[in-house]
Amino acid sequence: MATAAGSAKGVECPKYTQMLAQLDLAAALMRILPPSASVTRQFVTSCEVLKLKRHHCKAELEKDWDQTVHRKVAREALIDYYYQLASPPISTFKMSCLGLTFHWRDSINYVSRGIKDKSGTLELSNIIYNVGVAAAGLGSDTLKLSSRPDRLPTAKKHFEEAAGAFLEVRTILQHEESQMWRNPGKVNLELQPQALDALVQCMLAYAVRCFYEKALQTSTKHKLLAQLAVKVSAEYKAAAGRMQEAVLTKNGMDKWMSSWSDYLDLESSFFLAQAHVHAGDADEADCHPGKQRIHMTIATKIIERVYAASNASKGGGKLLKLHRPDMLRFVTQMKSKLTNLEKDINDMVYGHVARCDPNSVSLPEAAQIKVEARSFKEAVKEAVEPASASGRPPVPLLFQDVVFDTSGARRAPAVGPVLSESDDSDSDADVSRNLLDGHDDIGGGREWAEAQES
Repeated sequence: MATAAGSAKGVECPKYTQMLAQLDLAAALMRILPPSASVTRQFVTSCEVLKLKRHHCKAELEKDWDQTVHRKVAREALIDYYYQLASPPISTFKMSCLGLTFHWRDSINYVSRGIKDKSGTLELSNIIYNVGVAAAGLGSDTLKLSSRPDRLPTAKKHFEEAAGAFLEVRTILQHEESQMWRNPGKVNLELQPQALDALVQCMLAYAVRCFYEKALQTSTKHKLLAQLAVKVSAEYKAAAGRMQEAVLTKNGMDKWMSSWSDYLDLESSFFLAQAHVHAGDADEADCHPGKQRIHMTIATKIIERVYAASNASKGGGKLLKLHRPDMLRFVTQMKSKLTNLEKDINDMVYGHVARCDPNSVSLPEAAQIKVEARSFKEAVKEAVEPASASGRPPVPLLFQDVVFDTSGARRAPAVGPVLSESDDSDSDADVSRNLLDGHDDIGGGREWAEAQES
C-alpha cells in the first residue's frame, strides 16, 4: 500500500499577493536629502538598485508560474528586497517619510481596489508572506519528485520555512504600533491573524507528513507506520479546524479557505485509513486475523467516502482529486486486499475465525514527532550569506555610505583615513561605473529627483 499512499501530486498551497503600484523608490529616497546635501554616485546607484529590486519582485509575483525554477527566482528576489528593507541603514528609517503609498491586492481579488498603506508595514508584511508562498510551493513541487532521494527532508525544510515566514508576518503585525491587523480594512485578507494561524498549522502538518512518507520508503515496522499515520491525520485535522475558524470570520476568508479546509479534512480521513491499514498489517504479523479484518473493513469504508467526495466538481473534493488523481486505483487495491483477507480467513483450519468486537480494536497512539516553524531571519541569513562551498557571493547591502534618521538622509562620517576628493571619486566610480556617468558629486538630492522626473 506504500506506493498508493505516496502517489500524491503535491499539496494545496496559497497564492501570491500582488503589488498594484509601480513606485519610484529612487526619486522618493533622493527627496529626503537636505537641499544642500551633495550626492555621491554610490548613493544614486543604491537608490536605483533598490527601485529595480522592487520592480523585479513585482514582475515575479505577476508571473506566478507553476514551475520550480520560477518559484526559486521569486523567492530569491523577495528575500533580497526584504533584506535591503529590514537591514540597517534603511531599517532605521520610517518609510512613511518617503511620501509613497504602497498598494497591494489579495490573491483572490476579494477587494479589487486593493489595500493602501503609507507606513511600509503592509509592504514588508506582504513581501515576507510571499516568501512563505514561494517556500510552500517549492515544498509541494519537491514532494512530486519521486526519483529524488532527498526529496522528503528537502520538502520538510521548505514547509518549515513557509511556516516561519507566516509566523513572522503574524509577529510583525501583532507588535506593529498601530496594530493595523485589528482592522480588516487595513490589511489584505492573507494578513489577518486567523489566516496566518491557519497557514502556519497547515505548513507544519505538511512537514509532519514528510516523516510518514519517508518511513514508507524504508522497512519501518507496521506499528510505527500506524502511529505516524495517526499523527499526520491529527495534524491535518487540526489544520482543517484552524481554517474553519478563519472561514467563520468571513471578510473573504469563506471564499478563500472554505474548500481548502474541506480538502484538509479529506486528507485527514485518508491518513486515518492508512493508519488502520498499517495497524491491520501489524495484526497480521502477530497472527490476529480477526482484528486485521476489522481494521481493513474500517479503512475501506473511510476510503470509499473519501473517494466519493473526490468526485465532486468543486470544493475540497475537487482539490483532493487534483492532488490525488489515482484515488480509484487505491480504493480498488483496498477492496481487493479485504476480499483476499476474507478468503484467507475462510480457508483457515476449521473454516472459522472468531469475529472480534469492533470496540475492542483501536489504533495505536500518535507518534511523538516535533516540527517547528523555521526562524524566518535564519532563512534570510542563509540566503544572503551562503556557505562558501555554494560558490555564490553574499548579497551586498545598499546605502552603506548613508545615515538615515528622522530628518532624512546624510552621508555617513568617514571611517579611518580621510580620503582626498579624487580618492573618494575613484572609490565611488568603482561601484557604479557601469550604471552612471558624470561627476561623483552630482548635487542636491531633490534637484536630482526633480531632474529625473522632468
